[in-house]
Amino acid sequence: MHRLMVENFEDFYFLLCDSFPPDERRGKERQKALFDKTNYVVYARYFDSHLIAMAVWDFGFFRYIEHFASDAALRGKGFGSSFLREVIETSDVPYLLEVEPPEDPIKKRRIAFYERNGMILQPFDYFQPPLNQGDSPIPLLVMATENLTEQQYSAMRKKIYQDVYQYTFHFMNKRKN
Repeated sequence: MHRLMVENFEDFYFLLCDSFPPDERRGKERQKALFDKTNYVVYARYFDSHLIAMAVWDFGFFRYIEHFASDAALRGKGFGSSFLREVIETSDVPYLLEVEPPEDPIKKRRIAFYERNGMILQPFDYFQPPLNQGDSPIPLLVMATENLTEQQYSAMRKKIYQDVYQYTFHFMNKRKN
């Protein structure tokens, strides 16, 4: 596992486009600009010419996995499991990620994959704010490497919404009396 450098951005962006629908990823230039942020890192590994990559935001008290994808040729062969465990084991703070509700067999398998690799489905409501202008919020579920309290989850969600999505709830902006 190594940190993907901006020189390999094209490979990473191709993988994102191949793995995520447009409303779950940024446009190319906005995605590339994230490489300038100090708390954003893409961990990657090439197997021959096939890439597996994980985009992670480090917020100090937790890390947020925004994207995790592998080339189709690597899927189902254990590469994703070993890569995920390797990344997670490098941290003493919880990891958090979003998953789609288990509405079909593929989404159920994805949740099971994360559970097999140490992630725990959390009981909290969540939606992904729009990444691009004109997109709608996406109702999702949250998984983490430990059971979170509601207070921990709220702090994490607020940080993700503000820093990753530049989104704030209307009540976050109200002054307290």
